[in-house]
Amino acid sequence: MRSIHYLVIATLALLFGSLSASAEGPEKAETVSIVQLLANPEKYEGKLISARGFVRLEFEGNAIYLHKEDYEHSLYSNGLWLNAKDCKRVDGQEFDTGYAWVTAHFTARHHGHMGLWSGALEDVRDCSEWPPYRAGT
Repeated sequence: MRSIHYLVIATLALLFGSLSASAEGPEKAETVSIVQLLANPEKYEGKLISARGFVRLEFEGNAIYLHKEDYEHSLYSNGLWLNAKDCKRVDGQEFDTGYAWVTAHFTARHHGHMGLWSGALEDVRDCSEWPPYRAGT
């Protein structure tokens, strides 16, 4: 009889433990700079992050860079492969070149097309134009 009580208590503990774990809510992104990701990739491996940078979406070259000039001068090591299909402007229109705010999972294990970049942003949750308004408007 005692073993049945222990079994019931253990089952209830497991049930309530799994319910409380799922009640924690959605994963929250940590805001970081691309510099932090490049300098300390092991610290952010597999984590959901949000970062700003210069985005270029093109065939075999989707990436986010520290600066526009890094893209223009093919400084791939100053960028991360970006596994995104599109980025959106405030009006909902897609864009393929410009500064953006990206929320995604970071990995230093993947380096994009031909292994050129210093890591990758995968499972992109959001890619939005930054700043979300035009200067002077």
